[in-house]
Amino acid sequence: DNSQLKITTPVLADVCLAITENNQLYGWGFFGVEQRNGEVYKRVYNQPVLLLDNVQSADVTLTGELFVIDIDGKLKHISIEKVLDKSDPVFVPIPGEVIAVSCGFSHICVIDATGMLYTSGSNTNGELGIAKGKESSDFQEVFKPLEDIPVRKASAGNKYSCAILNDGRLLSWGDNEYGQLGNGRMGMQKDIKEPTKVLERVRCLFSETVYSKFCSALQEDGILFQVSNTNGNVFTPVA
Repeated sequence: DNSQLKITTPVLADVCLAITENNQLYGWGFFGVEQRNGEVYKRVYNQPVLLLDNVQSADVTLTGELFVIDIDGKLKHISIEKVLDKSDPVFVPIPGEVIAVSCGFSHICVIDATGMLYTSGSNTNGELGIAKGKESSDFQEVFKPLEDIPVRKASAGNKYSCAILNDGRLLSWGDNEYGQLGNGRMGMQKDIKEPTKVLERVRCLFSETVYSKFCSALQEDGILFQVSNTNGNVFTPVA
């Protein structure tokens, strides 16, 4: 049910994940590459493959790093090729119970049960929300809950990040080359290193995939906002 296609240049992973009612994690798609006899082959699965048991949430970076939250609220990490080889994921020390994880291009965002936000990985464009450093292999506290308001949701995108606070404020930071942060600015020199408010009364985010340079936000009253370089690089109501 899987094919291994010979290629000449290694490429990035592109995997879909699904978790069943009995907490089994399945995946399918392109799981990166492997070398055999000096040649590089794609690892492609066109049907769901059982990856791990006892999983309540999971996400994978475009660079092939899989992060899962087990049924006990513990964060674990394993590369996508090793999970196919039935290796065990490694425990990632995060204070308290982990309730959400989101993976971007090469960084991730994690929220614990108190609403604390942690990030790890590449920080080339400030996507970790910490003002200094190119990357971090350890998880850093981005900020303590702003004015004692916990983080409800965090999303790691393509070299940028967004977070919704429990009071509905939407914050964004990181790469802003295409105006994807929604703050009205754009360009290579417009990266934002720390979380900045761009919208209020936000209920949820859409289209914040690792490939996407733009995202949408739904407010509490049902109004949908989108941001792109065609609407002034700010969140604008959609007709």
